[in-house]
Amino acid sequence: MLLRATVVAQDDTSTERSPPDHANSPRGVARDSSGEAAPGARLGAAHREAARQLCACATRLTELWQESTSRRSAASPGLLDACLRLQLDEELAQLQRVIRALVAQEESALRDAGIRRFPGAWRDHKRSHARLLARIERRARHGSREPPGALARNVARLLEDYWAAHFPDHDQLALSLLALLERTDDTGGAKPVGADPPPCPD
Repeated sequence: MLLRATVVAQDDTSTERSPPDHANSPRGVARDSSGEAAPGARLGAAHREAARQLCACATRLTELWQESTSRRSAASPGLLDACLRLQLDEELAQLQRVIRALVAQEESALRDAGIRRFPGAWRDHKRSHARLLARIERRARHGSREPPGALARNVARLLEDYWAAHFPDHDQLALSLLALLERTDDTGGAKPVGADPPPCPD
């Protein structure tokens, strides 16, 4: 599973790419002079938490789909579908809460790290988050139109497809831009083109 592989890959390369990725241990988190976790450390922790949470949700949804296919010939298929529907409704409600919390955490870390100095990347990043949440909400709202097993499978695939595109196109891009910003600020060199645009909305 792509999400699970991403979690492992992030943990295996954290010491090479981003020292703040040791956020699971308080002593491994980079902190500023006030003792607060540095924005880069918060962002790394947010990315790992998003990967873990979405992987867990996709796994549970896949299990619901597998359960629906393995018991298709059950003596009471209507009762099975009703039970699966209840479980799926709870899972989708939980998924929406998780995504809202993860998005709020990540976008807060991005703002603190200075991503608004790259307004195009910031706008596209937020739009990607908003599209995911809107698609999950739409699936939950119109879920009764699909058999519960098919709905579970489709939402699991949606999460997989989202992460396959969002992580390289937006998360890794943001990390690269912020690393460039940090190097420029540290050396006092020329600022990136467009580094000081008109104020970008939150």
